[in-house]
Amino acid sequence: MSGEIVDSAWEIASVIRKLARASVPPTDPTWSAVRKALGQNLSASQHWELMSALNSRLLRLDAQIRSVQDQELDQAQRQRALQAVQNFANLLEPPNQSLQWQQAVNFVREDDALQLSWFSVILKRHRPLRRVTDDEREELIAKIGEVVTALQVEADFPDWAKYPLSEGLQRLQFMLQHFVFFGCEVAIDQLLDVYSKASALENAIEGKSSSEKSTKRNPTLVSVLNVIVLVANLFWLPDQVTTAFERYRGWTLRPIIENPRLPKPETRLLAPPAPAPHDLPESSGTVAIEPAPPREEEAASDRAGE
Repeated sequence: MSGEIVDSAWEIASVIRKLARASVPPTDPTWSAVRKALGQNLSASQHWELMSALNSRLLRLDAQIRSVQDQELDQAQRQRALQAVQNFANLLEPPNQSLQWQQAVNFVREDDALQLSWFSVILKRHRPLRRVTDDEREELIAKIGEVVTALQVEADFPDWAKYPLSEGLQRLQFMLQHFVFFGCEVAIDQLLDVYSKASALENAIEGKSSSEKSTKRNPTLVSVLNVIVLVANLFWLPDQVTTAFERYRGWTLRPIIENPRLPKPETRLLAPPAPAPHDLPESSGTVAIEPAPPREEEAASDRAGE
C-alpha cells in the first residue's frame, strides 16, 4: 500500500501536467485530445460525464482554497491558486471542447500546476488524502467485478436487494477505473453511499431472517461488505497521521474501518510529514522514520532500572 499523503490540489496539478506534457496532434479537437492525453478510452456519453466530474472537483477545490485558514497562506498565494483553478476550468467549458488542441492547450499551463503544487503544501495539512497507486486500483477493480458477478447470479439473495448493491458497486468500480477524473474525495463519497445501502439492506435481510429463527449472516452480503472494507482501507489515513494532519475524509471512513462486524484492515505505516522547504537538510538518500513509542511494559522496565 502507498504511504504517500496528497490532497485535492496535488491531484488537479497532476492532471494539468499530464495534459500540458501530452504529445497530441495540435489540430485534434480538444475533446479527443483530452482522451489521448489522459490515456482514457471513452464513449461520447462517458466523456461528458467525466468532464462534469472533473469540473465538480474544481468547484470543490475552489471552495477549499477560499475557506482554508493557515498562517503560512497569504492573500496573494490564495489568489494565484484560485486563478490556476479558473484557468483549467476554462478548458472544460463545452464551447472550448470543440477547439483545436493548439488553441485549448493554453488553458493547461505548467505554471498553474506549479501554483497548485505550492498550495498543496498548505492544503495537505488541512485536507490530507492518501495517494492511490494504479496497482491498488486495478486489484480492487477486479475484486469489485467478481463480487458484482456473484451477486447478480446468486439465487439465494433477494432480488429486491440485488439492484441497489450492484448499481452502487458498479458505480464505484467505474470511478476507480477513471480515477484521474473522479479523484479521492468523490470516490470516498460513492464508497460511503454503497456502505449505507449495504448496511440498510443487511438490517432488512437480518430482520426477516430473525423472524424465521435464523441468525446466520447472508454470505453474499458478507462478500459485498468485505470488498467495501478493502476499498475503504485504500483511502484510510491511519491514526499516526493525526499527529501532523487533520483526518478530513478519513473521519468519514471510521464507521467502516472500525465496525466490529467487519474484517479489520492491515496495519500500515506512513512516512512522517515532509518539512517545509526552508527546513530541508541536504539530501542523503535516506528517509527518516519516526520511532514508535515504547510499549507500556518496556516503559515500566526502564523505570524499575532507574
